Amino acid sequence: MLMMGLLMVLGIGLMSLSAIELRRSTRDENAAEARANARMALAEAIGQLQKALGPDRRVSATAEILGDTVPNRHWTGVWKTHDNEGKSWMRRDDLDGGLRDGRSEIGYKAAERTLAWLVSGGANPGAASNGKMIEMVGPAGSNDPATGVEVPLLESIDTAGKITGHHAWWTGDLGVRANIGTTDPRAGVAASPADPGSGGMFRVMTSQAADMAMMEGGVALVDGE
Repeated sequence: MLMMGLLMVLGIGLMSLSAIELRRSTRDENAAEARANARMALAEAIGQLQKALGPDRRVSATAEILGDTVPNRHWTGVWKTHDNEGKSWMRRDDLDGGLRDGRSEIGYKAAERTLAWLVSGGANPGAASNGKMIEMVGPAGSNDPATGVEVPLLESIDTAGKITGHHAWWTGDLGVRANIGTTDPRAGVAASPADPGSGGMFRVMTSQAADMAMMEGGVALVDGE
């Protein structure tokens, strides 16, 4: 009876161990697939970025340029900086106002001239998506494109046609953001033309300066954060 009891305990222990190993192997397999899908999304995002913004005569901006009613206003779009003939949009005519923007003469519409939107799925930020969307940036569960970023969710399919997961990406435009994480080393130095070597003049020479005093609704920061 004692031997039978020990064998029963041993059998139950082996069954529990095998069940744990099976769950762990399944979890590891799912994690490996998720990492593979993430790497594929990153590769596709980099490829799209290089193709769309690789040429020097390209410029990027967010979909806010299309108007306040655009649902996905934080998507990054790409445009040419020249016309169909390869000439710059900026025209110099010293006898007629100096520098002029040729786009104002042809009824230029940014929505019709977009080369690419740097998100998965190749969707249009101004049109409603028929597929599934996923939130990339924003408070959890907010589902508000006005404050967050939602992009189309794509299926990852293997060679046998089986869906192995999903992936998505969004490339943000750092050119439209103010960097508040970098401390200004000359914040306490007054700009003095008589003493340009002090470094204070650098603060008035920059085209844009991030000033916390001009921002509202953010989290209060203290020195050192």
